[in-house]
Amino acid sequence: MLPPGKTLVEVQSNLTVKGTTTTTDGVSPTKHAVRETLEITQGFTPWFETAVHLFASVQPGSGYEWVGDLLRPKARVPAR
Repeated sequence: MLPPGKTLVEVQSNLTVKGTTTTTDGVSPTKHAVRETLEITQGFTPWFETAVHLFASVQPGSGYEWVGDLLRPKARVPAR
C-alpha cells in the first residue's frame, strides 16, 4: 500500500513478437505491436490508494491507438 500523500508513476511497455496479422471483429493485429501503460497511483490513507491506468498500443504502420483506461481503488482492512 502506498503511504498517504505519496504518488507513484510507472510506465510499462510490452512487445508482441508473434501475434495476429489481420483485424478480427474490430480488434487490430497484434504482431509486432507495442503496448504502453501509464499507471499513476496515489496513497490517501494507510489503508486506501487509487490508481489510474491509461492503455495505448503502437501498431506497425498506423501509430498510437488509445486502448482504454482503468480507475482502480484499493483498500485493506486496517491492522487495528
